[in-house]
Amino acid sequence: MLVVPERRFVFVHRGDTDNRRHVNGGAILRMASVLLEARTGSPDPDAAMGSVLAAPFANPGPVPPELEALALDSAVAEQVAGDYELAPDMLVTVHVYDDRLFARTRDGEAELFCAGGYRFFARAVQLQIEFEVADGRATGLRGELMGRPMRARRR
Repeated sequence: MLVVPERRFVFVHRGDTDNRRHVNGGAILRMASVLLEARTGSPDPDAAMGSVLAAPFANPGPVPPELEALALDSAVAEQVAGDYELAPDMLVTVHVYDDRLFARTRDGEAELFCAGGYRFFARAVQLQIEFEVADGRATGLRGELMGRPMRARRR
Protein backbone atom coordinates (compact mmCIF):
# COMPACT_ATOMS: atom_id res chain seq x y z
CA MET A 1 0.00 0.00 0.00
CA LEU A 2 1.23 3.47 -0.86
CA VAL A 3 -0.33 6.60 0.67
CA VAL A 4 0.49 10.13 -0.55
CA PRO A 5 -1.68 12.39 1.65
CA GLU A 6 -0.66 15.67 0.00
CA ARG A 7 -1.90 14.30 -3.34
CA ARG A 8 -4.96 12.58 -1.82
CA PHE A 9 -3.70 9.34 -3.38
CA VAL A 10 -3.91 5.80 -2.01
CA PHE A 11 -2.62 2.86 -4.04
CA VAL A 12 -3.25 -0.71 -2.88
CA HIS A 13 -1.91 -3.70 -4.81
CA ARG A 14 -2.68 -7.30 -3.99
CA GLY A 15 -1.21 -9.91 -6.28
CA ASP A 16 -2.72 -13.34 -6.75
CA THR A 17 -0.93 -14.71 -3.70
CA ASP A 18 -3.55 -17.41 -3.25
CA ASN A 19 -2.15 -19.03 -6.39
CA ARG A 20 1.51 -18.16 -5.71
CA ARG A 21 1.71 -15.47 -8.37
CA HIS A 22 3.92 -12.57 -7.43
CA VAL A 23 4.61 -9.07 -8.79
CA ASN A 24 7.96 -7.63 -7.74
CA GLY A 25 8.21 -4.39 -5.82
CA GLY A 26 9.78 -2.42 -8.69
CA ALA A 27 6.86 -3.21 -11.01
CA ILE A 28 4.38 -2.21 -8.31
CA LEU A 29 6.13 1.14 -7.75
CA ARG A 30 6.13 1.80 -11.53
CA MET A 31 2.37 1.11 -11.63
CA ALA A 32 1.82 3.44 -8.67
CA SER A 33 3.87 6.24 -10.23
CA VAL A 34 2.02 5.94 -13.56
CA LEU A 35 -1.31 6.14 -11.74
CA LEU A 36 -0.17 9.04 -9.58
CA GLU A 37 1.03 10.93 -12.67
CA ALA A 38 -2.28 10.21 -14.42
CA ARG A 39 -4.20 11.49 -11.41
CA THR A 40 -2.13 14.62 -10.82
CA GLY A 41 -0.77 15.46 -14.28
CA SER A 42 -2.45 17.20 -17.18
CA PRO A 43 -5.35 15.23 -18.64
CA ASP A 44 -4.92 13.73 -22.10
CA PRO A 45 -7.41 15.53 -24.40
CA ASP A 46 -7.70 12.39 -26.56
CA ALA A 47 -8.39 10.01 -23.67
CA ALA A 48 -11.45 7.82 -24.04
CA MET A 49 -13.26 5.44 -21.73
CA GLY A 50 -13.32 1.80 -22.68
CA SER A 51 -15.07 -1.22 -21.31
CA VAL A 52 -13.36 -3.54 -18.87
CA LEU A 53 -14.02 -7.25 -18.84
CA ALA A 54 -13.11 -9.32 -15.81
CA ALA A 55 -11.65 -12.67 -16.76
CA PRO A 56 -10.39 -15.54 -14.62
CA PHE A 57 -6.73 -16.54 -14.67
CA ALA A 58 -5.96 -18.96 -17.48
CA ASN A 59 -4.41 -21.56 -15.19
CA PRO A 60 -5.63 -20.95 -11.65
CA GLY A 61 -3.89 -23.15 -9.14
CA PRO A 62 -5.62 -24.74 -6.19
CA VAL A 63 -6.26 -22.42 -3.27
CA PRO A 64 -3.98 -23.46 -0.42
CA PRO A 65 -5.76 -24.55 2.74
CA GLU A 66 -6.13 -21.95 5.48
CA LEU A 67 -3.73 -22.80 8.30
CA GLU A 68 -4.96 -22.65 11.87
CA ALA A 69 -2.94 -20.52 14.25
CA LEU A 70 -2.22 -22.12 17.60
CA ALA A 71 -1.36 -20.32 20.82
CA LEU A 72 2.21 -19.07 20.87
CA ASP A 73 4.36 -20.72 23.54
CA SER A 74 6.47 -17.93 25.04
CA ALA A 75 9.37 -20.33 25.74
CA VAL A 76 9.42 -21.39 22.05
CA ALA A 77 9.24 -17.75 20.97
CA GLU A 78 12.28 -16.89 23.11
CA GLN A 79 14.19 -19.93 21.76
CA VAL A 80 13.70 -18.90 18.12
CA ALA A 81 14.14 -15.12 18.49
CA GLY A 82 17.34 -13.97 16.82
CA ASP A 83 19.03 -13.20 13.51
CA TYR A 84 19.10 -15.70 10.63
CA GLU A 85 21.26 -15.37 7.54
CA LEU A 86 19.51 -16.36 4.30
CA ALA A 87 22.39 -15.12 2.16
CA PRO A 88 25.47 -12.96 2.77
CA ASP A 89 23.42 -9.82 2.16
CA MET A 90 20.02 -11.02 3.46
CA LEU A 91 19.21 -11.17 7.16
CA VAL A 92 15.95 -12.20 8.82
CA THR A 93 15.38 -10.95 12.35
CA VAL A 94 12.84 -12.89 14.40
CA HIS A 95 11.63 -11.02 17.46
CA VAL A 96 8.90 -11.02 20.07
CA TYR A 97 6.71 -7.97 20.50
CA ASP A 98 3.64 -7.78 22.72
CA ASP A 99 3.56 -11.61 23.14
CA ARG A 100 3.56 -12.06 19.33
CA LEU A 101 6.32 -13.31 17.03
CA PHE A 102 7.51 -11.35 13.97
CA ALA A 103 10.04 -11.83 11.17
CA ARG A 104 11.67 -8.73 9.67
CA THR A 105 13.84 -8.38 6.55
CA ARG A 106 14.96 -5.30 4.62
CA ASP A 107 11.75 -5.73 2.58
CA GLY A 108 9.32 -5.58 5.50
CA GLU A 109 7.91 -7.40 8.48
CA ALA A 110 5.30 -10.14 8.95
CA GLU A 111 3.75 -11.74 11.99
CA LEU A 112 4.54 -15.43 12.44
CA PHE A 113 1.74 -17.70 13.60
CA CYS A 114 2.38 -21.02 15.33
CA ALA A 115 1.34 -24.14 13.42
CA GLY A 116 2.60 -26.44 16.20
CA GLY A 117 5.97 -27.02 17.84
CA TYR A 118 8.60 -25.05 15.95
CA ARG A 119 6.53 -24.72 12.75
CA PHE A 120 5.25 -21.26 11.82
CA PHE A 121 3.51 -19.49 8.95
CA ALA A 122 2.73 -15.93 7.92
CA ARG A 123 -0.51 -14.57 6.51
CA ALA A 124 0.94 -11.35 5.08
CA VAL A 125 3.20 -13.26 2.70
CA GLN A 126 3.21 -16.89 1.62
CA LEU A 127 5.68 -18.22 4.15
CA GLN A 128 5.95 -21.49 6.05
CA ILE A 129 9.00 -22.24 8.16
CA GLU A 130 10.25 -24.68 10.72
CA PHE A 131 13.00 -23.76 13.13
CA GLU A 132 15.82 -26.26 13.65
CA VAL A 133 16.51 -26.54 17.38
CA ALA A 134 19.44 -28.08 19.28
CA ASP A 135 20.05 -27.87 23.02
CA GLY A 136 17.01 -25.63 23.56
CA ARG A 137 18.09 -22.98 21.03
CA ALA A 138 17.20 -22.48 17.38
CA THR A 139 20.20 -23.04 15.11
CA GLY A 140 18.50 -22.34 11.79
CA LEU A 141 15.27 -22.44 9.85
CA ARG A 142 13.99 -24.01 6.67
CA GLY A 143 10.78 -23.66 4.73
CA GLU A 144 9.10 -22.08 1.73
CA LEU A 145 8.67 -18.44 0.76
CA MET A 146 6.33 -17.76 -2.17
CA GLY A 147 6.63 -21.42 -3.20
CA ARG A 148 10.42 -21.38 -3.19
CA PRO A 149 12.54 -23.35 -0.73
CA MET A 150 14.59 -21.38 1.75
CA ARG A 151 17.09 -22.19 4.44
CA ALA A 152 18.92 -19.94 6.91
CA ARG A 153 21.41 -20.44 9.66
CA ARG A 154 21.31 -18.53 12.91
CA ARG A 155 24.01 -15.90 13.35
